[in-house]
Amino acid sequence: MHRASKLSEKCAGRDYPITGREILLTFALKRMSPNTLDDLGKKGGKGVGCAHSVVAKDGNLWTYTLKERNAKGQDVTATEVYDKQ
Repeated sequence: MHRASKLSEKCAGRDYPITGREILLTFALKRMSPNTLDDLGKKGGKGVGCAHSVVAKDGNLWTYTLKERNAKGQDVTATEVYDKQ
């Protein structure tokens, strides 16, 4: 199976397990558009965090925004921007 078909399969909104993190136990990916991907992190079947990824149409910039609640119950938002070199 090609990498693209594996990603398409994972973008079907199904839950996949995560190991090594206490806050999240599963995640579900959903492709919103050709350049946009949303990720919902869950614990006990309830959403506890989400991420939004956007790749610029020219492919030179990737913006990743994460919103989740940390182990202390505080809301945390982080935005990362990556530039293709």
